[in-house]
Amino acid sequence: MLRTVSAMALAVVVSAGCSGGAHDDLVRAAETWARTKKTCNAYNYEIDDASVFGFWASTTIEIAGDQPVLRAYMAGGVSDTDGSRTTTTAWTETAPDVGSHAEGRPARTMEQLYGDCDRNVLTQDPAKNDVYFAADARGVLQACWYVPHGCQDDCTTGVTLARFGCMDIL
Repeated sequence: MLRTVSAMALAVVVSAGCSGGAHDDLVRAAETWARTKKTCNAYNYEIDDASVFGFWASTTIEIAGDQPVLRAYMAGGVSDTDGSRTTTTAWTETAPDVGSHAEGRPARTMEQLYGDCDRNVLTQDPAKNDVYFAADARGVLQACWYVPHGCQDDCTTGVTLARFGCMDIL
């Protein structure tokens, strides 16, 4: 059974000089996730990527017992005429072969996503970048990204979860 989470409880846009506040919010959200994880030790999430130049990709990750057990990837193009999507690449990896393809987002646990966010995004200079962090009421990381001021196309770095769900293991 899949339980989908969609309500946003915490969203922080970091402006000049406020990166410590976002870090504190991240710490609180990660602590909430640690409590939630006791009832959600198997989960999956999806990260969608898109380009203004017509490329799209979607990576689905499944974690069970703190280990990646599945990673699925689909990618393709978007028609300039009608916006329809075509799939040019699709594959699924299962343990122990998760990570065997070069394409797609890496299979990361929620804790690893939080660590990546803290090290790679929240350390960005808010005087030069818009920095965004969001987690839901259960501490599930929803978004952690930055974009340099003045950037026009395809310059967001980080992650936004398109979907998250806890799974009941039978």
